[in-house]
Amino acid sequence: MATSQKKKKIQNMVYGLGGAVVILGALFKILHWELGPLNGSVLLAIGLITEAGIFTFSAFDAPEEDLDWSLAYPELKGGSARNKSSKGGDVQTILTESTESYANELNSAADQMKALNAIFKEQLNSSKNQSVVQEGIAQNGEALKARMEEFNKNLEALNQVYGGMLTAMNRK
Repeated sequence: MATSQKKKKIQNMVYGLGGAVVILGALFKILHWELGPLNGSVLLAIGLITEAGIFTFSAFDAPEEDLDWSLAYPELKGGSARNKSSKGGDVQTILTESTESYANELNSAADQMKALNAIFKEQLNSSKNQSVVQEGIAQNGEALKARMEEFNKNLEALNQVYGGMLTAMNRK
């Protein structure tokens, strides 16, 4: 086990160094830097070849053992979801109740959205009706204005007639 830990540390170090060389190569390449014979192309090639070698080597590694999750989650023992939960209830029952509760909340939210939609439609219809009424009031106002102008003209004509009559009566 000590050799596998040492081997893992060495592998991780080689992975990191190979990645660092790739990043430095990309940086040198993008910024067109050169450091003696080292330029972006050379560093990038060295880093990518190193990474390719590392991946080839790691392809032959034996896979690690899976962790025993049942130690952390005892309800996983035996592969059944019907074990008791920490609250003392059946996991399947708790899941079913949670799902039903969530579905009820969604139905309630949908009903509330329908009610809001109905209120919105009612307000929209009300505003359309109000618009029609306002147009009628505006038309009545225009008609009233025209009548008032006609009334003023008639009143002026009448005043002229009466003025003429008063003038004629005062001449005698």
